[in-house]
Formats: sequence, C-alpha cells, structure tokens
Amino acid sequence: MSGAKRFVSGAEIADYLLVNALVDGVPTFFGVVPDATVSVIPIWDTLGLRATRSQLLAFDNTVLSGEYRGRAPGPGDFAVIPAGLPAISLGIADAALDALVEHARSRVILGKPLAHQQWVQHEVADVQTKLAAAHALYDCGLAEADEGLPSFFPTLVRSKYLANKVAVEVAQLGVRVGGASGYLKQSPIQRHLRDAEAGQLMAYSTEVLAGEIGMEVLGISEKH
Repeated sequence: MSGAKRFVSGAEIADYLLVNALVDGVPTFFGVVPDATVSVIPIWDTLGLRATRSQLLAFDNTVLSGEYRGRAPGPGDFAVIPAGLPAISLGIADAALDALVEHARSRVILGKPLAHQQWVQHEVADVQTKLAAAHALYDCGLAEADEGLPSFFPTLVRSKYLANKVAVEVAQLGVRVGGASGYLKQSPIQRHLRDAEAGQLMAYSTEVLAGEIGMEVLGISEKH
C-alpha cells in the first residue's frame, strides 16, 4: 500500500497502526507494525490542540499482511472515532468553565469579586445549562451504542455538533470574563478558546453536521 493519512494522533510513538484500506472495493482493516516503509511527516503546528501532535503518516509500498486482516465493517458496528470526538469538546468546555469560575471568584472589580456582577451570573447560568445538556446527550448516545440501538449514530452526530458549539461558547465567555488577563498567553483561558475552535474542524465539521441533521429533520434525501 502506498499513500498518506493526515492528522494521525500519536503517530510518532505508536507501536501498532490500524489501517483502513479498500480491498476489491471493500473497506478492510489491517494491523500494521511501523517499519522502514512508514514515515512520520511533521505537519502539526496549529493554533489549538497542539499536544495531540496529529502528524501525517506516509506509506511507501507497505505490506498489508493477511495474517493481520480484520473483517469489513458492517451495519450497526460501533463507530469508535466519532464516539470519542464529543468527549474532546466536552472536556475542553469543562476546563474552560472551571477556569472562568476561578477567575470570576478571585478577580475583584469595584470592591467585589467579578462573580457578583449580574451579567456574569446570567451568562454562566446559560452556558453551564447548555453544557449539562451536551453531557446528557453524549451519555445517551453511548448508552444507545452499548445497547446496540441503531439510533446511536444520529445521537452521537448531534452530540458532537452540540459539544463543539457549547465548547466555543463557554470558551468565548471565559475570554470575556477573563479580560486582558485571560488574553495573555500564560493564561489557560485563551488556550481553551483555541482548543475549542479546533473541535469544530474535526471531521465532520459543525457545518457538515448541521447539513446532515437538517436534511434528516426536513426529510430531504441526498438523491433529491
């Protein structure tokens, strides 16, 4: 097999790779032990999620052994990668909210902590409620997957969409509450915003997901 795959998190330290390739037109998984035919090309110099180091993997006539060939994916199989993506944004949102709350409690404005200002209280109530709803939807999707229900994938699609949007909203509020202090590179507040924005770009992006969800709700088929 020859080709390349972009954005492979952990590629630099992986002892094993799980590769999905077309065999006679059918998607098939193979286990691959990295050797001289597999090279890591550093491309990960990003604004956010820098620690994931999702580099490019290049394959040059890499042998796909039948011994390590898996079966083709089938209907109802649990989609592992999409299932994990909402958790990334939810974790970022949780961290952003924690940093926001800590700053609001400790920063004194006009003789009182910033947390005493009503606009901060109202905005925090709004994002925390949305974040709780996003967590609940994600838990619902995982429960449906555990039970083998076909509805799990549409639920996880909505979960990623909501988690991505909420994470950005929480992080943006963190910057507003953090003010100039939160805008400094040394502050975690600005990093949360950069990380949250990255979540929206992971496949599938929020724009693509919105289109899929909208077509489903409106009963629009891709064929028409």
